Amino acid sequence: MATTSWATNSATYAISVTGFKVLDENQLPVTEIGKDRHQPGFKNGSTESAFAAFAIPLPAKPHHDDHKSKTEAKTLAGGIITGLNGLKIEGYFRFVQLSNNAGVSVDFVVEGLDQKFKAKEDINYHIHEKPATKDCSGLGPKLIDFSKDHRPLKGVKTNRQSFIDHTLSLFPVKGKTSIVDRSITIHDGVTTNYLGCATILV
Repeated sequence: MATTSWATNSATYAISVTGFKVLDENQLPVTEIGKDRHQPGFKNGSTESAFAAFAIPLPAKPHHDDHKSKTEAKTLAGGIITGLNGLKIEGYFRFVQLSNNAGVSVDFVVEGLDQKFKAKEDINYHIHEKPATKDCSGLGPKLIDFSKDHRPLKGVKTNRQSFIDHTLSLFPVKGKTSIVDRSITIHDGVTTNYLGCATILV
């Protein structure tokens, strides 16, 4: 399975568009995830359905600095989401740990959405039992529904075709099922159809 890597302002990612591969920590540089988390764009303008996933190692330990917050977020897992059915979902999500809590930060842009997406509540995120597949099928039972179990999603609709979402939903680590090797899905909140999915890797 061919894997391609490229560098961005934040980190280096290894991508396979035909499936996913869990990468050994030594295959990627240990990198601090900075404030600038812009992701590579769709340079060829293609809307062809695709699937990709990547692993992000834990950030390097920062040098001792008394001015830094002791509860600075650490990235536990991440992934990139690409769309189905002609949609382009250019996305990046992070599972982070803050003190004794953990949460998910989802940043993505969706292009090609129908006008029926009139409110931020029309897009939902779920975590399913099994890893993602090319067509987001056979993912097993839904374990977490961020639209119901956690804080309301905060989104900004930039125009008729795009939706940008920056969400942080905190929940206690204890008592929660492990999220590694499971899938995160993005849904049309009106019809519950999948817009995209990705495997959660560490």
